[in-house]
Amino acid sequence: CDLICCRNLLIFLGREGQRRVLDSAFRALRPGGLLMLGRTESLVALPEPRLVPIDITHRIYRRAQ
Repeated sequence: CDLICCRNLLIFLGREGQRRVLDSAFRALRPGGLLMLGRTESLVALPEPRLVPIDITHRIYRRAQ
């Protein structure tokens, strides 16, 4: 995928659910693909930084190569 929008989903999941969703989104994104999160969501559940912040204010991240 080139773009995945995951708005207002992660806030309803526990840490393990968030990790699973973010891991699946990461694997689905092509290198250079974008992930957009909701205003109250973050990448805290990912154990290592695999997504590079593009716009922190709007929660847009790019998959690292």
